[in-house]
Amino acid sequence: AREKSYSDRTKDSVYFGVGSYGNVAARAGFCYRMTLDGVDKDLVAQVISMGGDSPDGHFNIVMADGGFSDDYNACTDTSTDFPQFVGSTTDWGGQGGGWLNISGCDSIPEYPACGPRRDNMRSICKDLFAKGFRRSDYAITNPTITKMCQVRCPDELWQATGMRRSDEPTLASKCDDNPSEPAGGLLSRSMDCARPSYSWGTTVGATYKDHSAIIPCRRDGYTRVNQPPAPFPTISPSVLPSREPTIRPTATPTMEASLRPSLSDMCCEYTVYGPDPVWQGCNSAANPSLGLVESCDTCLSYQCLDWTVGSKAMQQRERSFLQNSGLNVYFGVGSYSNDPTRAGQCYRLNVAGIDRDVIVQVVNQGAVTANGNFQIVLADGGFETSHACTAGAGANVPQFPGSAANWGDNFGFSGGWATSEDCDNLPEYPVCAINGSDSLIDMCKWSFAKGFRRRGVNAKAPVINSMCQVKCPEELYQATGLHRLDEPNSEYFCADPTLLPPKGSLQKGMDCAKPSYAWKNNVKGVVDPDYPIVIPCRRDGYTRVNEIPKNPPTFSPSVRPTVATRSPSVLKVWNSTAAAKEPAMNVFEQLTKTSRGLSILVVCGFVFLVILFVTFCEMWLRRTRRRELRERIEKRILINSTRGVATRKGEYLKSLASAADSINASGLSYSEYLEITNSLLQDDNL
Repeated sequence: AREKSYSDRTKDSVYFGVGSYGNVAARAGFCYRMTLDGVDKDLVAQVISMGGDSPDGHFNIVMADGGFSDDYNACTDTSTDFPQFVGSTTDWGGQGGGWLNISGCDSIPEYPACGPRRDNMRSICKDLFAKGFRRSDYAITNPTITKMCQVRCPDELWQATGMRRSDEPTLASKCDDNPSEPAGGLLSRSMDCARPSYSWGTTVGATYKDHSAIIPCRRDGYTRVNQPPAPFPTISPSVLPSREPTIRPTATPTMEASLRPSLSDMCCEYTVYGPDPVWQGCNSAANPSLGLVESCDTCLSYQCLDWTVGSKAMQQRERSFLQNSGLNVYFGVGSYSNDPTRAGQCYRLNVAGIDRDVIVQVVNQGAVTANGNFQIVLADGGFETSHACTAGAGANVPQFPGSAANWGDNFGFSGGWATSEDCDNLPEYPVCAINGSDSLIDMCKWSFAKGFRRRGVNAKAPVINSMCQVKCPEELYQATGLHRLDEPNSEYFCADPTLLPPKGSLQKGMDCAKPSYAWKNNVKGVVDPDYPIVIPCRRDGYTRVNEIPKNPPTFSPSVRPTVATRSPSVLKVWNSTAAAKEPAMNVFEQLTKTSRGLSILVVCGFVFLVILFVTFCEMWLRRTRRRELRERIEKRILINSTRGVATRKGEYLKSLASAADSINASGLSYSEYLEITNSLLQDDNL
């Protein structure tokens, strides 16, 4: 899959691999391209481990049943109590490179002892013989490397291993006429199942901060050690299983629990934001304790704020996806034209000016736009004529406080604010915010910093260089609640670059409303019965409508800052009449306006006084202890002197040493003790 992604992106067809290149630690994380005798494509391999004392030009690559060293391995129970595979060393064809003929592949274990059964080791072993990486001729077991050079590591490769060098070549992806490494070496093979050398964070060379070492796997061979382990199968596979069921890989449990909805649990199947009496009846029918429409625990449906690009939840899902797939992308949701057959589909976008690709899911029905244009949900992305973000526009129960003037130059209808600094005008949290809510202001600034939006009132939207439909990541469809069963089987990569739509633009929007595909009748296509429709949120922006609402705060968060507290030079849209009614207050005045704020000030003052008192007491005690210790030492010196023990000044040191037991009793440090004794040695009266 990684090779195909690289080929689709660069039109360069190669094999990928990892291994060792001598015992030179400075090569850790570097990538090398090799042309092999008898292999139809070049091999690009990354150095992840330290090898033996082989000459330059010889590379040792990790292969299924490649053979393990004489010293130790983690494949079988020969040298470890926790081998990665079941069976014994004899199943692997020996330590000198594994089986030397293709028939021997049938003897090796098919799957690891734990975890999901994804890659069949026997099939991989046979495929390596078929591709020419292994030879059945006993005399010629290793391919010859006819050309070898250092190249820039492909993204698909270093994202899978976790290590990326910052001092690698910046241009070359192929070998030129003067390759950097000598030709004529051999491509040897190994597989010891052990943690690679460069997964210890002591590698030599410059690496990127977030990709400084190889990330090894747990015993299942797929779950990275910085991930919680996936659930194991109830039985361990035998060495020769007759037929094993396919186990779907599970996402890491770091994301939210699955939202598999039951339509009978939904509050209602449609949304009206005005004072429609139908909603009053719906609340009463679904749960009489939910309260009136105006309360924070109302069953009204809104857009979920954790779908927004850059939210804390989205970033956590992206990290989980990176650990599972090795792909570092951004996640988002939005609309792709008004075609209902695209409901729930996922697309991978390569966007100019954004440092990673973006995988987005279609959760809403948009306007009539040409293929290649996608509207993504961004904080303050701009809303349409009808929205649920602020009061007015048909939303008597808006998701956020304040007015439309807080949302942009044209009251939010032209894509929100044009600069990152103006994001400060936005309301920071929903009216019914809960603990852990994302700051709308911070997410707005994040979208500018990451290139999802451009500065300027008339700034053009980012250009989408390429766009294709891909398989939806579990982390994404579990967050939205909608999953298509008729999605592509090309994993997360573009299957056919020739079918890509023309270049479009990444547009933005945010209307805070329940998305179109949260109505079951709007979803067209084959859907997963466990994930049939988009699950919208309650007014807090996080609690799904099929969940019991969380306790809202006792007060609604204020808009930070309100339109009235901003100067006309900062706000492009200004209402002087409204400003006169709401004079600005500083932070102290705002706190003292409420009993809650006054209580906070009293508590803070009391804590400050306690800290001051404790500090004073500690200083007084230490001064007293120093004085007492000096008196004790002086007394011992004088006693010893009258007994004739200390007749010379140099003998005072012995008297001082005899007083050393006073240190522990006094609680002073040894340096303070030395300071006192040195001052006594300079005292001529003693």
